[in-house]
Amino acid sequence: MKSTRGRLMFAVSRLGRFGTLLGFALLASGPAGHSQDMPVPVDVQFSILSKILAFDRTLVRKGKTEVVVGILFQNRFRPSVIAKDQFLAAQEGSAAVTVDGMPIRCLAINIDDGDGPLESAPFTDLDALYVAPLRAVSLDAVTALSRAEGIVTLTGVPEYLEQGLAIAIGAKEERPVIIINLPAARGEGAEFSSQLMRVARVVQ
Repeated sequence: MKSTRGRLMFAVSRLGRFGTLLGFALLASGPAGHSQDMPVPVDVQFSILSKILAFDRTLVRKGKTEVVVGILFQNRFRPSVIAKDQFLAAQEGSAAVTVDGMPIRCLAINIDDGDGPLESAPFTDLDALYVAPLRAVSLDAVTALSRAEGIVTLTGVPEYLEQGLAIAIGAKEERPVIIINLPAARGEGAEFSSQLMRVARVVQ
């Protein structure tokens, strides 16, 4: 029997350029489990999220030469630092991964008190924002800035969608599940294709 990680990686392997819809169909199996903060490994999240961004017509229309993804984390909260480091490692180890031909550049943003207040973070440079597990941080402040700047929010913590983030990667029966908070995504200016919307779990 395949391990949990093996099943997750198999699901991601089905998300090739020419098999995208079939791969997404395998992922759209229902609500994410809540047994842990991030039920899907960060490197798997990165692989899926980079493909999801290619379905955002607004992002593709910007005509940019790269896609900049911020990683919001807390330097004093170990789970947050680990998630940030793993996301960066996944990006660095997947240099060939692009969003509609555009390379991905990641920017770590530490928001611990005194080190990097949220209001001073370089949000204007970002196309997307990955939110790592956080402690004692209001996501209201995060979503207010993401919507003001038109930045789509991503996370591996499914519960954060209930607090206003746009996209989460959850899991059910050892397979990743794409979950989209549609009002939040629209508020951030995202315009996802019908191909993605048909196979994601959409929360109104």
